[in-house]
Order: sequence, then C-alpha cells, then structure tokens
Amino acid sequence: MKTLLSSYLRELHIPFTRSFADKLFAEHPHRYNLYGLSDMLSVYKVENTGVQVEDKDLGELTFPFVAHVGNDFVVVRHLSGQMMEYIWRGKQISVPVEEFKRLWSGIALVAEPGKSSVEPEYKKHWKAELLSSIQKIGMIMILAVLLLLGCLQHQLFSSVVGSLLLLINLAGVGVTYLLLLKQGKIQSEYTDKICSLFKQGDCNSVLESEAAKLWGVFSWSEIGLGYFVSSLIMTVFYPQWGPYLVLVNLLSLPYTVWSVWYQHKVAKQWCPLCLSVLLLLWLTAIVNACVGWQCPTFEIQEVLSVAILYLLPFLALHFLTERWFRSEQLKSVTYELNKLKASENVFFSQLEQQPRYEVGAVTSQILWGCPQAKLRITILTNPHCNPCAQMHKRIGTLLKEMGDKVCVQYIFSSFNKELENSARFLLAVYQQEKRDKAEMIYNEWFAGKKYLGEAYITTFGYDLRTAEVSQELGNHNEWRYKNKLTATPTILINGYQLPDNYKIEDMRYLGDLNIN
Repeated sequence: MKTLLSSYLRELHIPFTRSFADKLFAEHPHRYNLYGLSDMLSVYKVENTGVQVEDKDLGELTFPFVAHVGNDFVVVRHLSGQMMEYIWRGKQISVPVEEFKRLWSGIALVAEPGKSSVEPEYKKHWKAELLSSIQKIGMIMILAVLLLLGCLQHQLFSSVVGSLLLLINLAGVGVTYLLLLKQGKIQSEYTDKICSLFKQGDCNSVLESEAAKLWGVFSWSEIGLGYFVSSLIMTVFYPQWGPYLVLVNLLSLPYTVWSVWYQHKVAKQWCPLCLSVLLLLWLTAIVNACVGWQCPTFEIQEVLSVAILYLLPFLALHFLTERWFRSEQLKSVTYELNKLKASENVFFSQLEQQPRYEVGAVTSQILWGCPQAKLRITILTNPHCNPCAQMHKRIGTLLKEMGDKVCVQYIFSSFNKELENSARFLLAVYQQEKRDKAEMIYNEWFAGKKYLGEAYITTFGYDLRTAEVSQELGNHNEWRYKNKLTATPTILINGYQLPDNYKIEDMRYLGDLNIN
C-alpha cells in the first residue's frame, strides 16, 4: 500500500524511490502528523508549510496539498468541476466539493518543490531498486518457464484433468499466499477486499484464534501454502505419483469439515480466504473422483520421495516466513523505539544523566552545517581512526537531511605526535579552501586517502605551519587535555555526551529542541 509520503511525492513529481520513502515513513516517530510529514519532505529538500484555512476557502491553496480529513490525512490532487479528487491510503477517491469541505478540518500542508528537490542519493537508491525488481521478475519468469516446460513435457494442456488440477493448485498457491499475508499482518489491497465479502466476515478473528496454528507453532496458512506448492510440483513434474496426490487430498478433507464447524460454532465469524482454500480442496477431490482413484503401490522409494516433496516446501516456507514476519515486526518495533526516543521528556532525562563538557566557538572553528543552529553536535575525531571515518560519512548524511537545523563541530585528536601532521592538514584545508572544496577533500580523506598519509598531503600546496593552523590545533589539544578525553569518536550534544541508547541519526528528530 502506498504511504502518505510516497503518494504526495508522486503528485509533486519529486524523483524518489518507493523503498527509501516507505522506510523513511515507516520509521519516522511523527509519521501520523503534519510535523512528521513536513520533516520527511525536508529530507527531499521540499519547502513546505502548514496552514489553517479560514472558511475552508480552497482558492487560498495550490494543488496538490495534504489535507486533514476526519482522523487521517489525504493527498488532494485537484478540483475537477464540482468534484474533489484525493488519495487516501493509496486509493483514488472522488467526492463533491461540499462533501469534502464537510469532512475537512481546514488544516493543510502545502509544498513547493524546487530545482534541488530530490531524494538523497537518488541514483544509488534507484539502481538498487531496479536491480531488486529485475531479480524478482527474473525469479518469477524462471519459475513460469519451469512450470511451462513441465506442462509441455507431460502434456498437461492436452488433458482436461491435468489442466484443471494445474489451475486449482495455482489458485491455491495464490489464495494461501494472501492468507499468509493476512496472518502476518502485512497490508494487501486484494486481501482486504476478499476478507470484507461477508457481513459476518472477519479474517483476523479466525486467524488470530488459538486454533489458527497447529500445536501452536505451524500456522494453517503455511501448511496450506506448502500443500498447494507441493501439489503443484507433483502435478507438473511427477504426474506418475498421482495416486499419492489423491490420497493426500482425501486426508485433508476432514480438516475442511472441522474448519467450517470451528468458524461457525466457535469463532462465529467467517474467513472468506479460509473458505476459498476449503473450496479448492473439495474441487480437487471432485476432479479426482471424476477420474477414479488408483491405489498407490506404497513402494519405499516412492513414499520417501513424496514425503520429501510435501515436507521440504512446507518446512522451507515456515523457516522463511518466520524471518519475513520478524523483519516486518522489526519495522513496527523500530517505529515505536524512534517514537520513544523522539519524546522530549525521554531525551532530556537521558541527556541530563550524561557528563557535560564546556565547548564553544573558541574550542573549535571547524564547523559544518549552520553555525546558528540550536542543535550543535561536537565530535572528537581522529584523522586516522576507522570508526571516525565511518562517523564522518554518517555525519554527511545527517547534514543533508537536517539542513540548517544542525551545526557539526570537529575537534581533532591524534594517536601520536608523528601523525599530528594529518590534523594540521585538515585544519589548513578548512581554513584555506572554499567550503565545497574543503568538504570534498575531507570526504576523500576519510573515504580512504588517510591511508596514503603524507603522500596525499604533499599533493596539495597548503601551508600547515601558519599561525592560524597552530592556534586552532592548540585549542583542540588544550580542550582535549583539560577534559581528559581520548576515545574517538566521542559525540557531544550541546556539550552533553550522547547517551548510549541513542545514535547520531536520532538527532534528526530532535533538531528543534532547546538544549541548555
């Protein structure tokens, strides 16, 4: 399902990728309010502002915009005649203007894209998303070709029974997959439509009941998907084992009777997806009955082969779905954790327990971002420290995302006197170059040029012994000795040491705080 952010970015014609935008939205602690959406748009360098429209006059707004409707937000696309068209949770909706005004609170978010409005590292994300799509399409095509070759080899298309069993098993794979999505609480438009077919239909009530899992471990959706996948493999590639296929189907029929009884008498709710699976099992039985049943030979090799064919897909699916569902749950946990971290009270209570160090403009003049920002991140860093190099990269990303809401201050340290020249070099670069060039050289240094040391430094003609460089380095050393700090990178937030359970990336949600 499209998120509010991705829907709005699409309407604004901002270059973006669904994977990055959806992850940003899913993990943002304020994703359900306009402040959060505004913050997410700032990541894309989109100017935006929230407004309260008096008398709900649409003439004051430019389309598209985000509107507060009911207890949710929608992306208003445009006004067509007397009809207002908007997007709500990925669905296109058109209502009369007066009806829209009745639902609308008058609160809106209006955005104005600029030439620089684009997703951070858009080309990199686009390539990764394209590669992922190619892999998925390629896998589907390979499976389709394998099925087609199997059907042609065993002439399934020339057999009415074979064709029917093929269609039933393909339908079974599709329905049980949707059932698996529903049980894993993964949003699917098709699943929601099917589950709303009956007035007394509630798939969740059935799927979340105690009877939804065999022995409390294996869900019936996993068992069903494994059954239809195995049956499809046997139908296409091993038709000679048809009698075993019929036998397994007959053994599954008592389950269908129990399932109907449970939904009717115990759950008192119908699960349309579950009933669809039961119908497919009975259709398979009817097709088999029309052909007649031949008793299996029960040879040891055949029995073992059939057992493996039914157990292996099921166990593999159970293994994969457990990890899939955990990754989906992790998104929810990440959101809840970020929401907790972004709480002012929680952050301040954690910050006030940390050591505090006096740090100001005199301490270091190596500043990145906006010097006037309320949030100042001070980093004690080492030009030859690998964790410091990784931190520099992360800081670069943070600066792009937060813009003028943050100022990053570097204080340099060295492992020993012999390596102090590297700190002098970086100080000289900052003092004697324009900011863009200095940033480029810093990025190159921490990306790997630091391993070249003097060989890289001597390619430039900077004077490393100027009074300004020596004074700045002296200030860095004096502050470090005074505060007895040696570990790098050490991160300070307005003088307070960053709490252990916070990451530097968490600061992007706290850029508007006044930290004394």
